[in-house]
Amino acid sequence: MTSEEIKQSISMREVVQQYGIHIDRKGFCRCPFHNEKTGSLKIYKDSFHCFGCGANGDVFKFVQMIDNCDFKTAFISLGGTYETMSDNARIVANTKRERAKNERERKEKAEQEFKQELIHHIDLCRAVIEQLEPFSNEWCVCQDYLPRLLNAWQMKYENGEEIDELDVHRICREIRRKISS
Repeated sequence: MTSEEIKQSISMREVVQQYGIHIDRKGFCRCPFHNEKTGSLKIYKDSFHCFGCGANGDVFKFVQMIDNCDFKTAFISLGGTYETMSDNARIVANTKRERAKNERERKEKAEQEFKQELIHHIDLCRAVIEQLEPFSNEWCVCQDYLPRLLNAWQMKYENGEEIDELDVHRICREIRRKISS
């Protein structure tokens, strides 16, 4: 069993009770890590915190502290198993990790390029509107598309919403085509 599987299968309350510690209805008990008369150790679903001595952590940390052992010993005592990877499995895992990293980097780069393109075209439209004669063809194109670009910016970068990036790329191509002709 992995550490995540252990955390999902064993509650903090069960682990504490295995050590003979009584937990009241509100989830408090006397802290085994310091001397006290009233319960100051709060037991949550998957963690604990002592308001007296400050001890806190998950099921593994509790077992480590109460048994005075390392993580590996606590992990095994809670039912964990260590599996050694074969060379092939290690290569596959490393390859998957590398692919995931490359994909993340590719997405971040594409996102940065999209952001730069959007900024460039917003600035371009604003400059055209300021510099050209009102109601010229280029001025009208920018007057039409600038609100759509600003809306795309607001939705994506201020509100965190998903937008149709292909539509924004199409608008940018249209602006370039109509302004340069």
